[in-house]
Amino acid sequence: MSVSVEKTSRLGRRVTIQVPEAVIAKEEQNTIKDYSKNVKIDGGFRKGSDATKAFIKNKYAAQIRSDALNKVLETKLSDVFKEQNLRPANRPQLEDLKDVKGENVTYTVSLEVFPEIELKDFATIVLEKEVADITDADIDKGITKLQEQFASWEDVADRAAQNGDKLTIDFEGYMDGEKFDNGSAENFDLELGSKRFIPGFEEGLVGVKSGDQTSLKLKFPENYGAANLAGKDVEFKVTVKNIQGKVLPPVDAEFASRLGIEDKDPAKVRDKVRENMSKYLEDLAQTNLREQALEKLYEVNPIDLPDSLVAHEKHNIIHEKLQKAHDDHNHDLTPEQETEFTAEAKKRVAVGLLLNELISKHKVHPQEDRVLAKLRSMAMMYGGNADFIRKMYYESKEMRQNVLNMVLTDQAADLIVASATIKDKKSTFYDIVEGKSA
Repeated sequence: MSVSVEKTSRLGRRVTIQVPEAVIAKEEQNTIKDYSKNVKIDGGFRKGSDATKAFIKNKYAAQIRSDALNKVLETKLSDVFKEQNLRPANRPQLEDLKDVKGENVTYTVSLEVFPEIELKDFATIVLEKEVADITDADIDKGITKLQEQFASWEDVADRAAQNGDKLTIDFEGYMDGEKFDNGSAENFDLELGSKRFIPGFEEGLVGVKSGDQTSLKLKFPENYGAANLAGKDVEFKVTVKNIQGKVLPPVDAEFASRLGIEDKDPAKVRDKVRENMSKYLEDLAQTNLREQALEKLYEVNPIDLPDSLVAHEKHNIIHEKLQKAHDDHNHDLTPEQETEFTAEAKKRVAVGLLLNELISKHKVHPQEDRVLAKLRSMAMMYGGNADFIRKMYYESKEMRQNVLNMVLTDQAADLIVASATIKDKKSTFYDIVEGKSA
């Protein structure tokens, strides 16, 4: 067998292989044997007999040749990849096949290979860690936020609606004088200031009273998900049926119990809130460091990317984003989208390849405690249903792989963080939490 490898681009390869006819002929004989064990022939021929083999060879000659060729070519190609240290990034494409009976078979395939990656020393990477002193004012604000979470609602009839109130409303949406789909509801509960509606809707209800009817002339945002409404002028006719205000609970024994204070001592509330805020701040800082680490990994390790992987990832991105925009029926991209999606696809592919190299080089394996912690975190998103999440994890191969990938990514990012130079960046607790410190 002779082999030649031609470099067609940085990652493109054209491989030509010549296989001796004797190898193909031997595989044809093996294929005939396989056929003879399974093919039933009328006339009393015994399966596997010489007569059966001769009959099969004549009747199925073309199919036998094709099956033998496919098996040999695939096997030899795999051998060549190992011998030549080629790591295919996509499925090889057959470009040329010369198969003349009695002569050696020659075939050529084209493919892309994964790039060779030499990771830079992580010690050269500088990351910023946001730090803050938790003040008494921060704790006061934290306690108020908790009170709001535990608040009850009480009808108010002696004042106008204000931000934070919950209104029960009926509303109908009109465009060009006609009702539009999904623009109406009855007995809808809306907390003013929650920003659940388009700009101007909630703001337009501040100051109304129970029983009021009002009209809001608004405009949908240009980037609104539903294309038929994006940028359109509309009118909402609203009837206010009820107004409720929040009633904050006192900081008492019951409140302390809700925070997990075992002896329900209200005097320990401030310390508990400080403890929770400190842990949240540290978790947030760690997450931020991991994100920075992956960004730096990408920035300091430029690599060649297989076009086939970028094209595949770009297809995925288009599907994701256009699905979300309810516009999956039309995949014509604007020049801006073309640029955005291509850049995002390249970044995703690059980060994925770099992470794989890092994980392989450092022999990173998912740590069981991290897997369990990730499952607990996911359970919180599903109302604390840990049993459901565990069941899904063990029964769904796809979910299990997704969880393991997330854990591996965190562990790989932590390797970078551990070696990088960390510089503290002073800020305030709520600026960090609300993302205003950057």
